[in-house]
Amino acid sequence: MRATRPVLSLQSALLLALALAAPALAQTAPPPGFVSLFNGKDFTGWKVPDGDNGHWKIVNGVIDYDAQSEAPGDKNLWSAAEYGDFVLRFEWRIKDTPYVNPNVPIIRVDGTHKKGADGKEIRLAVPDSDSGVYVRGSSRAGR
Repeated sequence: MRATRPVLSLQSALLLALALAAPALAQTAPPPGFVSLFNGKDFTGWKVPDGDNGHWKIVNGVIDYDAQSEAPGDKNLWSAAEYGDFVLRFEWRIKDTPYVNPNVPIIRVDGTHKKGADGKEIRLAVPDSDSGVYVRGSSRAGR
């Protein structure tokens, strides 16, 4: 991530598991002009919510979250620094998906929902999970 002017807060929101920067990436130096956000060892450079009680943790070199934070209010993990005019590169994986949402619409590139020949929205059953990474704000932005 290239640091320029402070205008971005990187928020990692509630999710079952979030892995930023795989262990191999965490151990290599970032390219010239870029800043590594995660060292693969601890939360240096991150703001863990007060009262979280260990639900955000580092496991085998990745950031792990069990979606059970006990912090009052905002339970998200935030980068301590702010960035602008940036390129963000991250890797993530989901360790398990306990819920399958049976009614998810197919969203087209233009934001509309895909419809079948009968004019009704096409919906699928899919695991209910995502990266949980929000750039420049929160999941509630624009709502």
